[in-house]
Amino acid sequence: MTVDKINDRTRRRRGRRKKKKKKKKKKKKKKKKKKKKKKKKKKIKQILVDPA
Repeated sequence: MTVDKINDRTRRRRGRRKKKKKKKKKKKKKKKKKKKKKKKKKKIKQILVDPA
């Protein structure tokens, strides 16, 4: 360690007062609702076609 490095450190220490850390409020995470996939019912075509 060189002298100026040490100097730098002590200067820093002497300088600014320690900042108080603000406590962050924890945001509650919203749970994502899982979308249920709808199964497509295959319509039997015979019923749809009118046999007339």
